[in-house]
Amino acid sequence: MNPHFKNRGDFILLIFGVLTAAILILFSFYFYRGLKPAGSDFSISLKIEKGQGLKEAAATLSRDKIIRSITVFKLYALFAGKAQYLKPGAYQLSGQMSAPEIINLLIEGPDQDVEIYIREGATVKEIDRILSAAAIIPKNSLVNLDFKNSELTDTYPQLKGIDSLEGLLYPDTYRFKINSSVEEAVRKFLNNFQDKIWPLVSQKNNWYEVLILASILEKEVPIFKDQQLVAGILNKRVSSGMPIQTDATIIYAKCQGDFLSCSERQLTKNDLKIDSPYNSYRKLGWPPTPIVNVNQMTVKAALDPTSSNYWYYLSAYQSKETIFSKTLEEHNKNRQQYLK
Repeated sequence: MNPHFKNRGDFILLIFGVLTAAILILFSFYFYRGLKPAGSDFSISLKIEKGQGLKEAAATLSRDKIIRSITVFKLYALFAGKAQYLKPGAYQLSGQMSAPEIINLLIEGPDQDVEIYIREGATVKEIDRILSAAAIIPKNSLVNLDFKNSELTDTYPQLKGIDSLEGLLYPDTYRFKINSSVEEAVRKFLNNFQDKIWPLVSQKNNWYEVLILASILEKEVPIFKDQQLVAGILNKRVSSGMPIQTDATIIYAKCQGDFLSCSERQLTKNDLKIDSPYNSYRKLGWPPTPIVNVNQMTVKAALDPTSSNYWYYLSAYQSKETIFSKTLEEHNKNRQQYLK
């Protein structure tokens, strides 16, 4: 034994002290690191229900890569005396926020305004899910809105004579108040539609068919020039009494207006037999409504179709390039080549 230690007990105390200090240092490093931002580019809308505890919130944030450590997150909240004070509401959180920033926000309560981005090609059902997840409107209130018997038809005359809001909810970035009425939310969309789409189509007697065509282009063709060519093809098919035969309309029917949550978007031969007005392989003419909501450029493509000798087109699986054909024989060969 080292002569500097008077007895065995002093030596044991020293070893214990060194180990304790090492553990504290390691824990401090782990704790400090766990408080830092996760550094991910992910962002989520977190909804805290009344009575929901810290455990559930921490699990969601960890799963979505918003925090580094569930343990550190919970310990910090406990040490700070804030674990019992989460306020219900919808929060926009990101991986660039530190654990203390997130906890303080959950204690202070959500902003009354929430910024929401609605992408091109979103459907009414998908928009309903986005808005309700952010506590802006009640779930399914947009889907079930009886707009035809509301004051909306007085302000927006284009709603008269149509049966769906599909195609009229302009995709854009919006700011909504938490717990808005569904009518308030719809007015924001329709005001934007009035500003950006209505001036383009209001002088057209067939403006609603233009909107339907644009919605199909949005789902089937990514490039503007190709959209114009496909617009010409589909118009030609309708004029000649040929079914427009677009996969997107059948998928809309198959997935009941919700492309994103549909697990069976791949079409089968049986799907072509679906009894639906959106089955454009069996029904002549346009489907009864648009199938998604579209931006200005896609509407402009629908308004300015390109005439061509093409009658058929497909999207290559790998490149997503649109391949055009003049005859059915040529189209079938392209199917063999590009749809593998």
